[in-house]
Amino acid sequence: QKPLDVVSFDCTEACNHSTYIGHLCLERCIALRKKLIDEGIACRNTTFVLNHFSHNGANVIYDEFVKIAAEHDFLVSYDGMELEF
Repeated sequence: QKPLDVVSFDCTEACNHSTYIGHLCLERCIALRKKLIDEGIACRNTTFVLNHFSHNGANVIYDEFVKIAAEHDFLVSYDGMELEF
């Protein structure tokens, strides 16, 4: 089975610690990425993108969040974003 090329995660809570099951935060996206890689569904070459960050989250100013997400090897989506494979 070929691993996924791209995974896009809701990251509504951004840098907040969140246990709310309906939305993810960066911390939970990191854990989910690890699980997908550990199970062979994704790999180190899979592109991981964060989307749907909310004003309720912490560090959701785009330029700020891009830097934080990049430290964890995530891209941050924006309107009109296109990925090529």
